[in-house]
Amino acid sequence: MQREEEADSISRPASILLALAAGVLAFGTGVLVALFVPPGQSNWSGLALLPLWLLVEAMLGLLVVLGSIPRKPDKMSIIVVVLAGFYGGALLVPVITA
Repeated sequence: MQREEEADSISRPASILLALAAGVLAFGTGVLVALFVPPGQSNWSGLALLPLWLLVEAMLGLLVVLGSIPRKPDKMSIIVVVLAGFYGGALLVPVITA
């Protein structure tokens, strides 16, 4: 029981750092899509999230295998962080450049 509590206390900061890194990557991807996709042609820009999400999942899986974190964070929390970062960046660029 104590080992599991220690693993949870160690994995919480690692999970927070990974979530922040995923959010920053998603934000950057959203900014790039907003800058380089012509206005009115961004219907499929959300597909840029698929490789990003797969990259984040692979990084988390690798960290679990290496033993840095005891288990992967909940998939829904990863999805929320990536979507919030991406659309935050994609919606912020037109406001700043206008």
